[in-house]
Amino acid sequence: AKETSITWHFRNADPEYGEFQAKECMNHLENSVVSKRPVEILVGKKCLEVRPISVNKGEIVKRLMGANPKQWDFVVCAGDDKTDEDMFRSLRTIKRSVAGNTSGEEGLNAVSTSVGMGTNWSSMSMRLPPYYFTITVGPPDKRSAAAWHVSSSHDVVEALMLLAASNNAE
Repeated sequence: AKETSITWHFRNADPEYGEFQAKECMNHLENSVVSKRPVEILVGKKCLEVRPISVNKGEIVKRLMGANPKQWDFVVCAGDDKTDEDMFRSLRTIKRSVAGNTSGEEGLNAVSTSVGMGTNWSSMSMRLPPYYFTITVGPPDKRSAAAWHVSSSHDVVEALMLLAASNNAE
């Protein structure tokens, strides 16, 4: 998706002036571009992204998994930004279709299942056939379409190590 989008990062700008410029840029884009082109604007962590509506992380997940998602026995999607939510929703939809559950009752979760140090990941994997994991990274009260929540990227690495260890033990 990065090849088909434009992103303005303002992490290194003066915090107040960077936010001001981002809002000005967003207003200009909404008034002069979005109304005339099939694009959307996403506000991320100290960045502003303009991309085609049809190109997002969720569409990429769909394309990667292809017409036969059952061929993928283990998938992990983790992220800490609003742009990751499309990816979480797409994987959830694919998981439901593979499992034969099309009720669509899941939405943006008020609370994902929080996990961290000492979590028994192998028991979690048994509750998630097929083995598709969506993990959001951030504060405990973060709303997300991801099924799981961790506080830091270090927790994601720990989870992957524990899952790999539990798989090797079987």
